[in-house]
Amino acid sequence: MKQFVLLVLLIFLGGCGSFASVELRNTNIVLWHSWNDEDAQTLTSVIDRFEDIFADVRVIHTFIPANDILERYKSAAVQGLGPDVLIGPHTWTYELADAGLIRPVNTELLDTGIYYASALTVMQSDDVLHGIPLSMQPQALYYNTALVDTPAQTLTALLEDAEAGQGVAINTRFDAS
Repeated sequence: MKQFVLLVLLIFLGGCGSFASVELRNTNIVLWHSWNDEDAQTLTSVIDRFEDIFADVRVIHTFIPANDILERYKSAAVQGLGPDVLIGPHTWTYELADAGLIRPVNTELLDTGIYYASALTVMQSDDVLHGIPLSMQPQALYYNTALVDTPAQTLTALLEDAEAGQGVAINTRFDAS
């Protein structure tokens, strides 16, 4: 799972570097998050790697407790302050967009085709994209009882089953398209 998050964050932070029209020289990027422990260590590793790739960019990341981050963001954003990047749940999208506290994503600089449509839909308000999905949280695991006696109980166990040769498929197409 850490490798997946690491990959997604590298794509997220590094994706804009592949566009000639984006200038990333002598730039500071302020990032707020509420990730603890292992997740915060993973985030720090991703940021370090990003800064290795883009030596003229510094990512200033700040931990804010989960129960404080939204209100602190809203207070700062109303004053025109706050981070360049906010990591939070998609459920904040509508409130922040409707209040004018987040800007739309410039989709001319982003290949939205690499994301699942359903993941992008929850990041939209009034059909305007206001965020980029970082992860998905499946709520259920379905398995074929004819092929699997005992299903994996954790993602780690599922990945171990896959590495051992057990077929694993993840259906992410639950939208109408």
